[in-house]
Amino acid sequence: MTSAPTSLRDAGILGGGTVVAAAFGLLFQSLISYYFGAGAETDAYFMSLVIFTFFSKLAMLTQLKSVALPIYRQRRDADAAGARIFANRLLLTFTATVAALTLLLLVVAPVVIDLLAPGYTGRTRDLTITLFRIRLPALIALAATTVVLVALESARRFDVSVSVQKVVPAIVGVVLLVVVADRFGIVALAWIGLTGTILGGAVACLAERRLIGWEGIRPLRGDADVRTVARSWLRFGGSNLAMFVGEWVFRVAASLLPVGLFSGVLYGRMVHDLLHGAINDSATTVALPRFAGVAATSSAGPRSAPAADPLGRALLESLRSLAVISLPVALFAIVGAPRIVALLFGHGRFLEDGMVEPASIALALFSTGFFIQGLNQLAFSAAFAAGLSALVNRVQLIGHLFRAVILVPMVMGFSYVGLVAAQVLMNGLVAVLISAMAPAAWGLGEFWKRARFARGFSAKLVIMSGAQVAAFALVEPLLSEPLAGGVVGRGTNLLALGLVWLAPYLALGWVLGVAEVRQVVRHWVG
Repeated sequence: MTSAPTSLRDAGILGGGTVVAAAFGLLFQSLISYYFGAGAETDAYFMSLVIFTFFSKLAMLTQLKSVALPIYRQRRDADAAGARIFANRLLLTFTATVAALTLLLLVVAPVVIDLLAPGYTGRTRDLTITLFRIRLPALIALAATTVVLVALESARRFDVSVSVQKVVPAIVGVVLLVVVADRFGIVALAWIGLTGTILGGAVACLAERRLIGWEGIRPLRGDADVRTVARSWLRFGGSNLAMFVGEWVFRVAASLLPVGLFSGVLYGRMVHDLLHGAINDSATTVALPRFAGVAATSSAGPRSAPAADPLGRALLESLRSLAVISLPVALFAIVGAPRIVALLFGHGRFLEDGMVEPASIALALFSTGFFIQGLNQLAFSAAFAAGLSALVNRVQLIGHLFRAVILVPMVMGFSYVGLVAAQVLMNGLVAVLISAMAPAAWGLGEFWKRARFARGFSAKLVIMSGAQVAAFALVEPLLSEPLAGGVVGRGTNLLALGLVWLAPYLALGWVLGVAEVRQVVRHWVG
């Protein structure tokens, strides 16, 4: 079993790399807002981006990694050469499958856009089709990279993993955008995104050819583990169909918003996505190999007592650690949303288009979902490690159908606020479902409750967060308005608020004896 210090170090590697990527990513988004603002062109750009992301989810690449990694880990421990052959076969099977899907999408792209964005017409529709087609080949690169990541993360090569997924694409994006600026129009952004994805995949394949084995593609027949991965992968068809319905309803609702509002929402979501990648994805990436190792060596059955279930203990430890880290970040993003948006996007064409308030509200709502979603992802990782992919499939199916039902009424009643709130409500429902349906031995019902609440983990988080809110309320009125002071002034104010926000949380966490806070402080100091 991986020790806590090792997991913390791995999370630090992932988090550090993601912070670098986030810095470049925020700069990239800030440049987009400066050059292109929030209007019909950016609506087309963001719609093409979220539709591309939708199809990357439809290809179930995240599920592929989660299903394949525990099997690869077991084969590698027993037979390194056999694991190379297994990875080689996975690479051929799933890259070829996604390549066929990509070719089909290139042909039917106009139909896809009409189906997923029916409110777009004329030039906006044509531009969305063009941008979507430019990005599509990146699906093939992502499929190949996913298989390489199975080997990388099983071997705990998180430095390479974070580089190929985040750092390389982020740096390439900023460099290319600085070079081309807005001289070639918004179409250049799609080419930049495609280039970054392909280069990241190329780095992964070159760096880890030893783990995959590039000496020749092996025949597929006769490998039971590849068939097992394929069957588990395909079992997500039900939840993917529900996701397709939910995503279709989401994009239909988004395409009916007034011009520019969808872009405003997506600018707010950009900050959420970077936080999600830096914290939630890093925590999940570290947890999955750990859970797989625990599940492989554990003889405890699903009905064992929580105290006797190693996987349950590992899951609860990870949930506590993630909650301690993500809760203050989520709350700071909520209360500091106007200043964050003003710093990143409050200039150039974006400011002229008047989208600061919608972006701020969207960021605050998305940040609530960020906290819940991270905890859900850890529970999903434990399910994959335990071979309970059907549980994840069932929970996701219900969640996506729920969002599909409530989306349009919420958008009709609350405009863009309803668009984001529906996503947050879905995250909350999934959290309830996974807690109720997971094996009792995991002890998810005990995560937030204790026999004496006043001395429990959740009570300590409430006290620590309350101190943060009080400190913020005292200091924030003393600072200048969010849009005042230029980049330097806005950045200084936000940094001051961040320090005020963090200090009481860490101090109280130490005094109250929250082990995760003490561990993080010792790690930083040491």
